[in-house]
Amino acid sequence: AAATVILGLGFCHLNDVILAEEDARTVARFRVARGSALIVPVRVLGDTRLFVVDTGAKPCVLDSRFDSRLTRVGTIKTLTAAGIVVLPTYDQPELAIGAVQVPSGGQVVVLFDMTPIREAAGRNLDGIVGVSAFRNYVLRFIPDDERLEFLTLLPVDPGTEIPVTEWKQFGVELELTCSGSHAEKCLVDTGSMSGVTLRADLFDFLHDVGSITRIREIVVETAN
Repeated sequence: AAATVILGLGFCHLNDVILAEEDARTVARFRVARGSALIVPVRVLGDTRLFVVDTGAKPCVLDSRFDSRLTRVGTIKTLTAAGIVVLPTYDQPELAIGAVQVPSGGQVVVLFDMTPIREAAGRNLDGIVGVSAFRNYVLRFIPDDERLEFLTLLPVDPGTEIPVTEWKQFGVELELTCSGSHAEKCLVDTGSMSGVTLRADLFDFLHDVGSITRIREIVVETAN
């Protein structure tokens, strides 16, 4: 089954009443800090570790320190801050996000040195929950209520439907219309702390037609 991702935007507000029927559909609920990465506890290889939920990643990612405990099966192209890279893949071990058992049949995980991400986040992170973990679930993120939920069915009031497609390698994408008619494919990336990141040529185009205003330039250090 295809993953369904509902992203609650920062300007949306949560209703005061949550229907009991909707609560019955919720398998797991996590409190996430406002303005922070979506960090959840994941049970892996007998231990509970902290992972980041990242819709910009398709496979789940484990820190490279797990190398000796997994079986290597191949390689995969994936998107990182350094661009598209080839990383080794391993048979996916049993993973559980709270009460959510991540489907494992035929799935692989990627190993990656999480040190730069740990340093950037200031948390002891040992992995990334990619979109392969969302199969059979609805993922709902409500920034106003600092809440992340896994549901078995769509919520009673699911909001506005936006068609999305699953990238073969890189996660979830949707089509964004810029400046009235200029359509662009966009990656929905909960692993990114910025609001919207644009390609340089698209930024220049929108700037030239007056759709955006350049305020200042900043220097960003990436984990490459």
